[in-house]
Amino acid sequence: MTTEEFVASLTVDKVRSVYSGKVGECCCGCAGLHTYSSAHVAEAAKARGYPVNENEVSDTVVLRILRKLQREYAHVPPSSRFLRPTFVSVDVGRRHYIAYFTDAATRTFVGQLPAEALGGNAEVDAWRAWGKENLSDWNGVEDIDAELGRGEST
Repeated sequence: MTTEEFVASLTVDKVRSVYSGKVGECCCGCAGLHTYSSAHVAEAAKARGYPVNENEVSDTVVLRILRKLQREYAHVPPSSRFLRPTFVSVDVGRRHYIAYFTDAATRTFVGQLPAEALGGNAEVDAWRAWGKENLSDWNGVEDIDAELGRGEST
C-alpha cells in the first residue's frame, strides 16, 4: 500500500482531532484552530492535558479537514506532506492541515504504514522504541522491517 492509498483509506472514526493553521507557524493553536471529534473528546482531553470545550467540538469540521487532506495529499510535493503513526498533514498554499489519529488507530497503523511514511531505518528504530514504550499491544515491527528489507525484528 502506498502512502497515498493509505491516506485515501482513512475514515473519520480514526481521527481524534484536526488542525488548520498557517504554514510555517507552530501548531499550538496560536496560528490556527484545533477541532475535536465528538466521539473522542475524552481521549483528546487526556492527550492534551486539559478539558476540551464544547465550542472546540465539530464533527463537520473534522470530516471537512480529513477530506481536504485526502484530496490534496497525492498532489503536493513530498516536502509539503507528512504521514506518521500519530498524524497525517499537508500544506496547501498558505494553510497547514493535520489530522491526529486516535490511540487505537495508531496501534493499528504502526504495522500498516508504508516504509516511505517512516522515513528510513533510523526513524523506524525511533518508532519501534516509541511503540514499545507507549503501546502495550504494538506488533508492527516485523511488517516495517519486511517493507524495508531488513531481516532483523524484535
